[in-house]
Amino acid sequence: MDRKIVAWLTVFVLFFSAAGSARTVVEAEQIIQQINQGLDIYYRNAVFEGELDLITDLSNLFFEGDQRKSYIMSKLSFEDCIFAGEVIGYYHHSFSGVTYQANFEDTVSFKNCQFKQGVTFKYSSFLAEADFADCSFEEGAEFKYSKFNQKADFSGSRFADTANFKYTKFRGETSFERANFAGDGIFKYSEFPSGVSFSDSLFSGFADFKYTKFFQPLTIKGMKIAGNSTFKYAQVAGQPFNQYLLNLND
Repeated sequence: MDRKIVAWLTVFVLFFSAAGSARTVVEAEQIIQQINQGLDIYYRNAVFEGELDLITDLSNLFFEGDQRKSYIMSKLSFEDCIFAGEVIGYYHHSFSGVTYQANFEDTVSFKNCQFKQGVTFKYSSFLAEADFADCSFEEGAEFKYSKFNQKADFSGSRFADTANFKYTKFRGETSFERANFAGDGIFKYSEFPSGVSFSDSLFSGFADFKYTKFFQPLTIKGMKIAGNSTFKYAQVAGQPFNQYLLNLND
């Protein structure tokens, strides 16, 4: 039997065994093996042990000067899963000066997942839809300089530590509805050219929207900021954010 068919059947069996019983424990390294085999990844109700390194062990790693970029062609779909170790999509080696980053060519979905340790997607490009709805980030969530080319959904997600979206570009429909930022929520210099919703979101730490560029449709109904915040130099379609708020009340 063809090796790819065997490997695909392995993923298929793991997915359905996890869905129909208690959580299945899987070594995170197994995901990398399946990606290297060119398989789409589907897991539900699984616990992943060990760090998920989406850069250094991938076969689809390209060298561009002092950068090493992985291009993940597989669809990634995780639902009701727990990631016990770090999820690594970016790494800078300070001694050699080499930077590693992960990029995603197809859809990425982490629905209702728990990340027990840090999540790093700094500089990553998500070319298709990215779904992080109803996730729990128990340590830092690093998306600085990332690019989301299509829909990005973080609705209902909970960030226990710093959520860093500084310089992030959200080119498609974007939602942070009902998101809970217990730590700092950093959107400094971020751009939302297709609009964004922060309706019913909660910022308990510092809400940093300095220099953020918003465009319509912008929804902030029910958005609560319990800590300090700044919207200095933020704009809505070229209009100062404070003026936008005044116009809302007219």
